[in-house]
Amino acid sequence: MLIIHIYGKSHGCSKCDALKRKVTNILGDDARFREAFGVQFHDVLTEEGIADFCLTNINPNCIPGIVIGGVFGFLPSRCTSDEWLADGALLRPWLGRFTDYGERHKGVITSDEIREILSLALKQVDE
Repeated sequence: MLIIHIYGKSHGCSKCDALKRKVTNILGDDARFREAFGVQFHDVLTEEGIADFCLTNINPNCIPGIVIGGVFGFLPSRCTSDEWLADGALLRPWLGRFTDYGERHKGVITSDEIREILSLALKQVDE
C-alpha cells in the first residue's frame, strides 16, 4: 500500500485543514485510490512531525503539502526541475505537491492536482 504523507499544522491553518479534507474526499469518492493509498498526517507543530518533515528536504515556507511513499521510502519525481517550477510545484525530488504561495497558485493545492499526483504514483508503481 502507498502512503499519502500530509505535512501540515494540526490547528490554526485553514490551508492544512482544506488539504486534509480534499485528500479524504478524493479517497472517499474513488475506490481505486481508496484501495491503493493510506494516509499519514505529520503535524509540523510537534517534534516528531517536524523531524519527519525535515526528511523531505522541502522549504518549510511551502507547508502544507503531500509526498507519496510507502514502506520503501518516498516515490521519486519523474519531472525535471524546470517542469515543476513552471507548474508552480515546489516539490523535488519526491512525487508530491507543496503549497505555492506565489501569484499563480495563490496558496491553493487543487483536488485535480492531488488526483494527478495519485494517478502518477499508481502508474509509477505499476511500471
